[in-house]
Amino acid sequence: MKTFFSSLLLYQGRHNRKQFICSQLIAYTIMLVPLFVVGYDIVEHYGPNLPQEEYQHILFGQYAFITMPPVIIAAYLLLASYMKRLHDLGHAGWWALLILFPYIRYACLLYLTIQKGEPDTNIYGPAQA
Repeated sequence: MKTFFSSLLLYQGRHNRKQFICSQLIAYTIMLVPLFVVGYDIVEHYGPNLPQEEYQHILFGQYAFITMPPVIIAAYLLLASYMKRLHDLGHAGWWALLILFPYIRYACLLYLTIQKGEPDTNIYGPAQA
């Protein structure tokens, strides 16, 4: 488990399905918890009937110093986990750029979650236990 947490920030290596799911959960938690806390504060301060556009303007405008660093960190972790999972399947990490397209992202996520990795050592390293 120690190697899993120390490898979260790296783009090299491989992630099996369990490690991929755990890294996804960690990244989304890092991103969503501050957004929920700030969102709750905005609703408390401005009221629940704030228009969506104004809410997003406040969330990523006035509160950007709180909301943007976790989003950037989570995006980095998500990209790294996609790349390592692709490495586990024997594909180049560049395929991770497909997550930038909204509908393709969900198909990629499903594929990476379901597909078994290569059982032997490949060019990206040894298989994860």
